[in-house]
Amino acid sequence: MGKPVRIRGWALAVATFLAATVVNVALQRISDNAPFLPYFPALIATALYAGRGPGLLGLLLASLASGLIWLSPDGAFLHDLPLAHWVALVSFVLAGLLTVELAHRTRALREHAEELRIAQQADLEQQRATEAALRESEARLDLALRAAAMGTWELDVESGQVRVSHRVREIFGADRSEAPVDYWTARIDAAHRAAVEAQFESARRGDAPLDCEFRVATAEPLRWVRVSALRAGGGRTRRLVGLAEDVTARKAELEEIKHGREELQTMLDLLPVGVAISHDVNADRITVSPNLRRILRLAPEQNASYTGPGHEAIPYRCMREGHEVPGEDLPMQVASRTGRDVHDAELDLVFADGAVRTLIISAAPLFDAHGAVRGAIGTHVDVTALKGAQRALEQADRQKDEFLATLAHELRNPMAPIRYATAMLRADVPAPLLAQARQTIERQSAQMARLLDDLLDMSRITRNVIELRRERHDLRELAREAIEAAQPAIEAADHQLATLQPGEPLWVDGDATRLLQVIGNLLSNATKYTRPGGRIELQLERGEGCALLRVRDNGIGLAPEMLPRLFELFSQVHPEMKASKGGLGIGLAVVRRLVELHGGEIRARSDGIERGAEFEVRLPLAVPETGLRTSAGTASVDGSAARGPTGDGTAAALRVLVVDDNVDAADSLAVLLRSEGAVVEMAHDGAEALQHAARLRPHVVVLDVGLPNMDGHEVARALRLQPGGGELRIVGVTGWGQAEDRRRTREAGFDLHLVKPVDPEHLLEVVTGAAPASPAATG
Repeated sequence: MGKPVRIRGWALAVATFLAATVVNVALQRISDNAPFLPYFPALIATALYAGRGPGLLGLLLASLASGLIWLSPDGAFLHDLPLAHWVALVSFVLAGLLTVELAHRTRALREHAEELRIAQQADLEQQRATEAALRESEARLDLALRAAAMGTWELDVESGQVRVSHRVREIFGADRSEAPVDYWTARIDAAHRAAVEAQFESARRGDAPLDCEFRVATAEPLRWVRVSALRAGGGRTRRLVGLAEDVTARKAELEEIKHGREELQTMLDLLPVGVAISHDVNADRITVSPNLRRILRLAPEQNASYTGPGHEAIPYRCMREGHEVPGEDLPMQVASRTGRDVHDAELDLVFADGAVRTLIISAAPLFDAHGAVRGAIGTHVDVTALKGAQRALEQADRQKDEFLATLAHELRNPMAPIRYATAMLRADVPAPLLAQARQTIERQSAQMARLLDDLLDMSRITRNVIELRRERHDLRELAREAIEAAQPAIEAADHQLATLQPGEPLWVDGDATRLLQVIGNLLSNATKYTRPGGRIELQLERGEGCALLRVRDNGIGLAPEMLPRLFELFSQVHPEMKASKGGLGIGLAVVRRLVELHGGEIRARSDGIERGAEFEVRLPLAVPETGLRTSAGTASVDGSAARGPTGDGTAAALRVLVVDDNVDAADSLAVLLRSEGAVVEMAHDGAEALQHAARLRPHVVVLDVGLPNMDGHEVARALRLQPGGGELRIVGVTGWGQAEDRRRTREAGFDLHLVKPVDPEHLLEVVTGAAPASPAATG
C-alpha cells in the first residue's frame, strides 16, 4: 500500500486504543469487570482494517494501559504488581497476539478473495472477447475463402472419412461431400497420384504437414489444385484440417512467364548484345548475361563490377582513347549513382594477352517503389568486328588515295620527257638529237607500258581471269633471264649481285612469262630499297618436294608492323620513299597471286629497319623428265601400237587411256599419242573409263576433271582402287588452276594437274615419259 494508507493505519491503532480506554473507564465505574475486554474489539478492528503492524501497536498500548492504570490504580510500577495481576496481563498479551494474527489473516483472506473475484471477472471478459474475435475471424476466413475460390476439407484419421466444402466438390468434380480417402485420391491424375498419396500418408502419421500440387483427372476443363493441411486434435479426435485451392490460372501464368523468360534468354543469347544489372546505387555488385560473361571472360557467378568486391580479378582494363577510365565514370556506375541515362558510350576492353574488344554501352537507372534509385541496367554491344571493318575500310580508302596519287605521279614522270622529245621532233635538229629523242620516247613508253601491264595483271588476278600457259622449265634458266633483265638497274644502283644455284636442274611446271615476272619484281624491289653500293643475293635450292627461291638484300628492311600487310593490294613497302623510288604498291600483291596460281607460296622476313629483307618463294617441283620411249613404227587403224625396234631389238608399247566428254578433244589427243607409238583407248564418261581401265591396264590415264555425272575426282579415286592402280600415272586436264583446285586433284590421287589449253608438246613429254622400260633396259 501507499504511505498515506500506512499513516492512517497507525492512526487507527491509536484511535481505537483511546476509544477502548474511554469505554473501559466507563465500564469500571459501572461494575468491577476485567479491564481487558474493551480492548479486544479495538484490536480486531485495527488488524482487520490496517493489518498486523497497527494491530500490534494497539496491543502494546492496551497492555501498558492495563498494567499501569487498571492493574495498578495506586500508581505502582509494573515490577511491584502482584503475581495474579502479572498472570492476567500476560494472558491478555497472548490473547491479544492471537486476536491480531487471526484478524490479520482474515483480512488477507478477504483481500485474496477479492483478487480472485476480480481475476475471474477479467478471465470471463477475456473469454467473451476471445469468442467474439474467433467468431469475427471465422467470418473473415469464410469471406476470404469465398473470395479466393478456396475450399476446406477435414480428414478423420481414425475413420478415414473426408468431409469437404462445396467449393472442394466443384474443384474435384465430385458428387459427394463426404467419402473415404480412396474416393478422392482416385480423382488425381495418374502421373501425380503416387507422390500425393505418399505425402498424404506422411501427413496422416503426423510426420510432416501436407502441401502439394497436382492435376485433377476428372475435372473439366483440366485443373491444377494445391492442397495443404495440418494435423489437429489428439487421441480419438485426431484430424487433418486443410484447404484446397484451384491454381490452374496461376500455373498457366507461371508457364507463360517461364516461356517468356526462355524466349528472352534465347534472344539475348543469339543477339550480339550483353545485359548487365547492378544491384546497388554504387554498382558494386553487377551480374551479367551468359553472352556478356563470355565477352568479358568472367567466371560463373563472378562479380562483374569494376569497382566492387573482387574487382582485382577483373581480367581486363577499361580504356578510352588510350587512357584507363576510372571506375566511377563507367556507364553502369554513373547511371546507378546519378539516376541519369547513359547512351552509346564506347569503351575498349584490353585483356592481359593483348586482345582488345570494343563495346558500345548504354545504361539506365532502376527505381524502387518510392522512386529512389536502386541500381541500373545496361546493354553492351560488341562492335569489335565492326570497328575492325571500319578501320580496314579507312585503311583501304587511304591506300586507294595513296595509290591514285602514286599512279598520277608515275604516269606524269614519263610524260614529261616524252613531251620534250616530241618537241624536239618538230624542230630542225641534228640527226643525233633526233635519235636521242626516239630513244627517250621508246624508254618512257616502255615504262608506261609496264605500269599499265601491272594494272592489267592486278585486274585480271582480282577478277580471277588470268590464264597461265604452263610448261616444264628449269627454274635456274628463268632466274638467269630475270637477272639479265634486272642487271642494268642493279648496276646503275652500284649494287653487288650474288647468285647461288644447285648443279642439277630445278624443274617446275609453270608459265615462263609469269615466273620471270615474279623473279623480276623481287629483284626490282630489292634494288629499289637497298642503298647504293648494297648487296643483293638470289639463291636457288631444292627443298622437300619444292623448289626454293630466295632474294635477300641488306637494304632498309621492313618494320615488324608492315609484315602482316606486305602483300596487300596498294600497300607501299615504304610510303615515304614512293616519290623517289616509284611503284604503284601492287607489285608484291601481283607476285603473291602469281605464286599461288602456280601452287606455291611466298613469305617475307626482316629483322627490322636498316637490317635488310628476305623474300622466299616455294614452287612445287615438276615430275622428272625421263625421255621419250617410242619406236619408228606407226599406229595401226584399230588403235594398236606398231612395235618398232628398241635398242636391243625388242619393243615396249605405252598403253594410254584418254577420258574426256569432249569427243573432238579426245580424238585429237588419241591421234597425237598413236603417232608416237602408244596404244590408246578413249572413254567419254566415268563409268566407261573404269571399264576400259580394268581391261586395258593402262600405264597413263589422261583424265578430264570436269566429267558429267561421275566427275574426275571420283574416277581417279576408283582407278587407284583397281589392281595396279597404285602404279598408274593419272594426268588431270582442267580449266581450273587455283591452289584449291590443285589441292583437290592431289588429294583425289592425280599425279599431275595441267590447265587448259595444254601445250601438245608438253603433254606428249608428260605422257610418254611414263613409257615402260624394255626388257634390255630392266635387265
